[in-house]
Amino acid sequence: MYKKDHIPELDGIRAIAVLLIMWIHLPVSFLGEGSVELRKLLLPGNLGMDLFFVLSGFLITRILLVDREAPHALRDFLTRRFLRIFPTYYLLLAVLVPTMMWEEVVACATYTTNYAFLFMHGSSYMSHAWSLAVEEQFYLIWSPLVILLTTRMSRNLIVYAAFPGAALTCLAAIVWGDWGAHGHALRELLMHGTTTRILALGAGALLAYHEASVRSGGKRVAFLVTGLLALAYLLSQSALGSFGLMRPLIDAVPEGVQPRDVMIALRLFSVPAVALAVVALAVGTTGQRTPWGFVLRAGILRGIGRISYGLYLYHYPIFRKVRMLAEDPNAPGHVAVALGIVLTFVVAIASYYVIERPLMQWGKRFRAPVEAPTPAA
Repeated sequence: MYKKDHIPELDGIRAIAVLLIMWIHLPVSFLGEGSVELRKLLLPGNLGMDLFFVLSGFLITRILLVDREAPHALRDFLTRRFLRIFPTYYLLLAVLVPTMMWEEVVACATYTTNYAFLFMHGSSYMSHAWSLAVEEQFYLIWSPLVILLTTRMSRNLIVYAAFPGAALTCLAAIVWGDWGAHGHALRELLMHGTTTRILALGAGALLAYHEASVRSGGKRVAFLVTGLLALAYLLSQSALGSFGLMRPLIDAVPEGVQPRDVMIALRLFSVPAVALAVVALAVGTTGQRTPWGFVLRAGILRGIGRISYGLYLYHYPIFRKVRMLAEDPNAPGHVAVALGIVLTFVVAIASYYVIERPLMQWGKRFRAPVEAPTPAA
């Protein structure tokens, strides 16, 4: 049977994800030159974002599987998502409208920034909204499929449609893309397109189907986590170089495609594998006395996890307003950066208690208590 209990460790992972994303956006002058190499090693921007995607795929699919037999399941799910996401998002968008072009406003309002921003030049206060667009597109497409199809059919869509589709998208971009003329746009499409980011979302969704199995024994969790980390390593540049495969791989791609472009495509597979390993480990050992469980259940991390939506939503425009983004050559001093971080937390906390939590409490009335369905064979 599918579960609906709360997994406190996931709040801690959500906190780590948003802190990694905020970290990658901080200026090097604030963190020190040593942070450059550390960022490259940990891929914090990608890993933090993929942790969010895996968590979303897992939690959303988990909810849908539990509630799919309830009356008006799809309507109630979308209503709860609306209350959780839209009011805060559109309030911020309304505040930022005077600073944006109309094309940006339309793209943000319709949750199409991950594609629309490919054709716009310059930075935006809502550049980070691409990930919210990916998730919203996922919710709208995936939720009716889980509700209306059998569990086997919806699960097979991930394995036989979503994953191969992502691989074919990467392959088509590498083989047939005009990287000389449109290299930047193609890189952005790979990094921000729903058809490629479905890898992380789908991986999390697949975990939801097999949650009972993952939580049934330590050996299964260990095998899954080890396999995922091994896959991530095999797709890394260091592993390909060690096995003598990097040069043949680069030689096989069309002229004009740079090694970094190939690695971007490979990271779309390797980084979600790491993110899935982290989430699977937390799910499979929830409540147990493990070192990572102790850390993830810590009160401060769980508190940050609860306000993570606000931290993600507000940090980028605040960082940009005070000129403390990593790419800004005129980043302010340490005191100004620290104040920007504190301001982000203050706004996120206020948003959570004044707007988000009351709406989430109201949204609970749109979730009927039902018996969890038995998975289809």
